[in-house]
Amino acid sequence: MLLIAICINLCAQRAVEDIVMQYLQDNYGDQLARLAKSDEAMFEELFSYAGPKFFYAGSWSGHPNYADAGNAVNAKEVSQTLNQQWSVFKVDMQQQHKLPLIRSYLQLYTTISTSKLASFAEVTQKVLSTVALNSENILGH
Repeated sequence: MLLIAICINLCAQRAVEDIVMQYLQDNYGDQLARLAKSDEAMFEELFSYAGPKFFYAGSWSGHPNYADAGNAVNAKEVSQTLNQQWSVFKVDMQQQHKLPLIRSYLQLYTTISTSKLASFAEVTQKVLSTVALNSENILGH
């Protein structure tokens, strides 16, 4: 459910069922509030807790022995894998950080200049263009 909370925060969709949102609010209200404020430490905490720990970024010739995670070598490999996953996720998250705010302004205004939209979002026009192109590539619209 924590990964769903992260996804909902990053991709604010209205298609989330009420019962799911109610469950998240009841059980993870404080975490959701911190996610809404884009608290990177909260994203990292939730990702490290709920993120997949079964992927191995090493070679195909072997994989870490998760049953023996107490072994220092295996624990280091598992930790490195999770850190690599977090690094990739963090880069994507930073690229999409302003996207929900920009979306809300675009829904509010029927026409708006890019300079005005950039000033509302507190970014430069170049960053606004980059965010728009990234979202276009990700969403495929």
